[in-house]
Formats: sequence, C-alpha cells, structure tokens
Amino acid sequence: MGQRHHVLGRARLGLAALLVSAAVQAVTVSPSAARGGHFDPRGVGSAASSSAYLSIGLGATATTVLSAQQLKTKLKMDVPDMHTAVLQGPPSVCPNGGRELCLYVSGVISAKPAQDQGSTGLITATDLSNGSTYALPPAAAGVAEPVLAAPCPSGAPSCNGPWDSAYRGANLVFAAPGGGWAMIYHGQKRVGSKKSGFGFAQIGVARSAGGVTWTAASSPSVSGDDPPPVSGVPGALYGSPEPGAIVAGGDVYVFFPYIPTPSSPDAKNPPIIEAARASLSSFGPSGLGSWSKFDNGRFSSPAVGGAGTAVVPTTASNCSRPGQPWVGHSSAFNRYLMVFVCEQGWFSSTATSLDEEDWTPPVLFFAPSCPKSVQPCQEFTNGQPTDDNGILFTAGDVSPTIGSAGILLYAHVADWGTHYFGRALTERAFSLSLKVPSSTSTTLRPPPSPPTTLRPPPCQGSTPCRT
Repeated sequence: MGQRHHVLGRARLGLAALLVSAAVQAVTVSPSAARGGHFDPRGVGSAASSSAYLSIGLGATATTVLSAQQLKTKLKMDVPDMHTAVLQGPPSVCPNGGRELCLYVSGVISAKPAQDQGSTGLITATDLSNGSTYALPPAAAGVAEPVLAAPCPSGAPSCNGPWDSAYRGANLVFAAPGGGWAMIYHGQKRVGSKKSGFGFAQIGVARSAGGVTWTAASSPSVSGDDPPPVSGVPGALYGSPEPGAIVAGGDVYVFFPYIPTPSSPDAKNPPIIEAARASLSSFGPSGLGSWSKFDNGRFSSPAVGGAGTAVVPTTASNCSRPGQPWVGHSSAFNRYLMVFVCEQGWFSSTATSLDEEDWTPPVLFFAPSCPKSVQPCQEFTNGQPTDDNGILFTAGDVSPTIGSAGILLYAHVADWGTHYFGRALTERAFSLSLKVPSSTSTTLRPPPSPPTTLRPPPCQGSTPCRT
C-alpha cells in the first residue's frame, strides 16, 4: 500500500491514493488583458503599505461539488487529497476540449485502486454549481483512468524505486512558452517496507503535448534541504510535500513545506515554508525549468538539496506545522495571497513581491470545530471533521488570479482517519478585504476595476496517521 500524507506532514499507509491539486495556468493582472497571459510581479509594492494584509471571509454554507457517490459505481475516488488545479475558459483552453472547466485532481480514481495509488486524474466540468456534469477521460471499460499514474502499486511490499514511484500528484498546470503543457507535481517514494517504511517527497515537472497524456520526470527539480533519508519514523513523511505554484512576471514560483529528515541538522526544528523559482523561458518544448531556491533574500541556492530560508514567518506565530501552501494573486488589491494549513486551522499571508518574498505574519481565518470533549481541537484529529487542500478562484478569471470574491475549493472529511473514500470536493464563497494593522483597524475596499482570478494551498509530518 502506498503512503499517504496530510497537511501536518504525517504520512499514512493505506489503500487510497493521494490527491494533488495544482495551482494552474498563468496569472493576468489587467482585466482587459487576454486570458492566459502572465502577470508581472515587479512593482506590485506601490499599491499600498507592505504591512497591509488581505483578510479572507468565508460563507457559512458549504456545498459538496464532487464525491465518489456522485460518480459511476465502479469508480472509486478519494479526492481531493491535494490542491485542485483549475483551468477555465472557452473549450479551447481545456486540454480535453468541450468543457468550461478542467480540474486536475489526484487520488484513487479507478476501479482498481491498488494499481492507481497516488495518481493524477482529469475532471472536465461545465460548472461548479448544482447540476454540474463531470467526466474523467480517458476511459477504459466505462471507468476513468489516471492521466499521470505512479508506477508502484499501492499493495506492493515496497516502493523503493524511482523518486516518484509511490505518488504523482499535480499542483500547477500551465501552457509552456515552447508549446504544450507543463505540470508541477508532488513526487513521493516509500523508503523501506510497507509496514515499517516512511515517505520522502520531492517536486518534479511533467510535460504533455495535449494535457491528457503526461511524461513524468526522471529526477526531481526541487526538494527540501536534505538528501533522501535511509531511516525514519514508520509512517512519517519527510521532504517537500504538497507544493503550490504560480506563474508570474516571466517566472514560475513554487512554494513548499520543508520537513527535515531525522539525520538532518534541522531535525529538531519545526517545518517551514520555502520557495524556488525558474524562468518561464526555461520551459521550452521539452524543458523542465532551470530552478534555484530562495536563501537569505535571494534565489541563489541549488533547488535540489540546497539550503533555503523560510519565506513566511510562521515560527513566530500560533501556526504549528505549516503545510499545503497555495499562492495566487488578487487583481482587485494588487497583492499576492498565500493560504496554508496548520494544526490550528487555515492561515493566510500577504506579499507585494515574489522576488523579495515579503510575506506578512500569518493570520488565522478558519478554525476547526470539535466537541468540548475533544481538546485540543486541531485539524486531522481522528474521528473529527477535517478540511484541507484549499484553493481560491474567481469564475471567468485565469487561475491563480482572483478578484475580491469567488469560490474556495477544498477537501472535506466528515470523520478523519476512520475510513477511506471519505473525501469530498467542497466549495464555499469567499471575499477579500485589505486591512492595515493599527490600534484602530482599517479596512480598505477594492478599487472599482473589474476582478481577475486566484488559486490554492498544503502538508507535513512525522508520526503515523493510520494503516
């Protein structure tokens, strides 16, 4: 069985495959700009004081968009287990054609889950409201199959093969300048046996001519600061799981939690969120990007195994074990927004520059709800509701650009850890306001220009979740 992880960085050994969502396609800043253009992040800081931050308000009503029960009885799904990558626009925008929305998801997406552990599938939809129509191409015998599958069956005694042998989950899908499509994805392998092994995650780039048939990378493009470990806590997950990514200003930025391995000099330090960057021009017809990691104020460190520094000041906040970072850009407020999950709930941070990574201290905007008998009340508490893998988008915009309002897409589990196939793709309305910290809090309304689009968040750990 493959290894599965959640936002806190804890892996779990089990039947279900991981779902990965991708921050998808390029960002546009001007409402008049052609859809599919890329946003230039330079000069963003002129909009307002860098101390201002985006505050997220969520609607009270949660609606199930997609669950296994809504699909064919032979099809088993447990999604989303990572961010959902959304492509939206006219039929020509979606690789499969003929639908308004294309969503790349990862998880169990086949009648034979033992063969499809940790795979990415493609959902096409006409809408995300009631009455949506879904299909997962390509199909075989009436059952959807993955478009990027991990080679190691979930029931195998070991998955000690390639770096991504146990999991391949999308986190960003975008049109490459040299033609075709590129996918930033979470790759994971199991180290050791099924019962006593642990997971190690890195980040790679897959390529596709049409967006349906993908070729995985032979080696990772980005990783945490440590080499693959030879020993670890059974069921744990180390490395750089569940990244989020964005195309901006001629560059591709990826954000990821760094979970130190037991042999690392950082082993006693809490997880942090790091970043890496590659020029968009380095994604030629078959290019996988020329990457460097953010370290001490510059993108100058080797992306695989190089030293990195935290881009979000989570260690000084009440956010424990940050993971699942998703990054988008709000055209209404000219700000970048990062959404991620901690043990205490969902947090957000705001930046004016992706070159400088000037992120504000995290702000809690969604806390889990538990009965009084369950304390402390945290995400990923066995038997309790859990919500994670969130992304934001505004209908009609090119993800991950958002306006001042839109839809939050996330995974909801009614009773975490009690059974598989319990996840459901869920939506809530969201709204943004810009606040300036002061003794008399000020809320700034968005400028009158039309909105654009945005996208989602994260994961981490070191103790087993379930088997």
